[in-house]
Amino acid sequence: MHDRSRGFGQFLRPAQPVQGLRQLVYLSIYVESLTVPVVLGALIGVYWLWQSRDRSVARLLICLALFHVGFLTLLTLRTSASQYYLLPAVPIFYLTAGYFVDQLFRTDTPFRPRWVLPTFVLLTAIAFGAPTLVSDLREGRRYDFRGAARWLVARVSPADIVYSDQPMVTAHYLPEHEVRHLRKDLSLLTGAMDQLRQDGRGGALWLVVPAPSHAYRPNLKEGGMINWIYGHCWLRSSTGVGRVDFRQDYLHIYYCRPSASPEVPPPSR
Repeated sequence: MHDRSRGFGQFLRPAQPVQGLRQLVYLSIYVESLTVPVVLGALIGVYWLWQSRDRSVARLLICLALFHVGFLTLLTLRTSASQYYLLPAVPIFYLTAGYFVDQLFRTDTPFRPRWVLPTFVLLTAIAFGAPTLVSDLREGRRYDFRGAARWLVARVSPADIVYSDQPMVTAHYLPEHEVRHLRKDLSLLTGAMDQLRQDGRGGALWLVVPAPSHAYRPNLKEGGMINWIYGHCWLRSSTGVGRVDFRQDYLHIYYCRPSASPEVPPPSR
């Protein structure tokens, strides 16, 4: 069923890397989301558990993690798999990392008092994850399509055409107006501009797209789309909440008038 209907995807994702590198990127993103200190602590914790008398528990946890993470990683050889599907394996890493910290508190170390080393390890793990945790609590690691739709609803007219990177989400918050699927195909945008000119009602083209952030997030560079936008459109609004970590989830709203020159600013609505 997936093979017959593959390729819809709402997102302007960059081209996938070659097989092998794709799986490494998939796993590295998972490690980054868990944070490196937690993953290292989990590996040491499971090794410590294996060396103790609870080897059967260590074997169970290893099998659970390898089956879940390994299955989804193998699945990426055939099709894309979201990082969110790896979420059920997260408790295994926290359990084994917690066991590692617990054992540090129980073990004699060259540092005095004895709690200095485990406390340092624990605070390091918390410090690595705190910026992402605070940012996710503020905006949920999602683009604010609701805010973009609220901004658009007072400005878009029935003669306008709206394109969005995630059309179903934007249409949910903008139910009175049709929202088209923005893809890496400039003929869609040029065709929409020709349609507006032929219509003759003074309509405009609106684009709701993610702001550039990093290489594996949605972007407008492929196919020359960003160059087309810079030549025909104006940035009218930006929605989103600034994050503490390196991720950014800003949405840009571009306004394009087929009858206006790019050098002349668009009229206010």
